[in-house]
Formats: sequence, structure tokens, C-alpha cells
Amino acid sequence: MENADLAKFIRKDILKMATYNPAPYLLDLEEKYKCSENNIINEIMKIKLPFNVNLTAEIGGIAALNDFHSIQKKIKKIISERERIYNSLNKLPSLTVYPSEANFLFIKINGSLSKMKDYLEQNRIFYRYYKEENSLRLTIGKPEQNDKIISCLKNIKEYKSCYNIKE
Repeated sequence: MENADLAKFIRKDILKMATYNPAPYLLDLEEKYKCSENNIINEIMKIKLPFNVNLTAEIGGIAALNDFHSIQKKIKKIISERERIYNSLNKLPSLTVYPSEANFLFIKINGSLSKMKDYLEQNRIFYRYYKEENSLRLTIGKPEQNDKIISCLKNIKEYKSCYNIKE
């Protein structure tokens, strides 16, 4: 396969790139798109999954599905933790926490998103943010990780002073 075949312009603002795998029975043809315009990248990020799945993860996922009992126990733990976080954070006037059926919570920040982002980063709490909605998404983790999230968000000083929350 010639290099000219691997990269072709679809339009002037989108470049389609593909990598060729000489062992197609192991991996599929991987296609990547590079967009040169920020507005196109922003639109793609709105629908992009927050993760990429590789072959190893796919094999592991299939194996996990074969152990249905173990999966059911993990699902119950995630649901329990999600409800615990939701109930704790939903009481805070600085946040609007939306009900969820997923392994994450979508949270609207009733204040400065940039200050919230700084605070979470200082406390090494990972999240995905949505600037347009002034919101963030927190994934449900292990109980000790969730305890840290709850504790940090209950104690954020900037929001306590903004909303007259007493210590």
C-alpha cells in the first residue's frame, strides 16, 4: 500500500488518516480523523466516547460477560455508590446533580466552573467538563475515591462563602 493511499483529503478542513495493519486477523483497520478547524473538533468532542477500546480490553470485556454473577455484584456496588454520591452532593446549593442510570453523575456547577476545575485538579480528582453547560461529569469509583469526592465538594471554600454555607 502506498503512502498516498493512506492519507487523503476529504475536504480542505478534514484530513482522513488510516494505519494499515499487515495482520488484519488480529486488528481491524484503524481510522483516525484529524480536523484542522477548532469548531469541527469541538463538535466531534461532543459525541466522542470518553475512552477508546483496544483489542485487549475487548477480549477482557467478553471474558467478564461470561462471569455474569461477578458482573451483577459489581453493578450493584456501582449503583449503591452512585446513589450515595447523588444523595450527598444533591444537598449542596453549589451543585445541581442530575439523576443517572449510568456509572457517572452529570453535575451542573452553580458558580464558577473554572474555579471548580482548579479545585478538583488540586485535589487530584479527575472529571470531564462541559464548558457550554457549566457542568462536569464524575465517574463512580471505589468507595474511598467517592468519599474523597464527597468530602472535597462539601468543603470547597469558594462555594461555602458564595452560598453562605456554615461550617
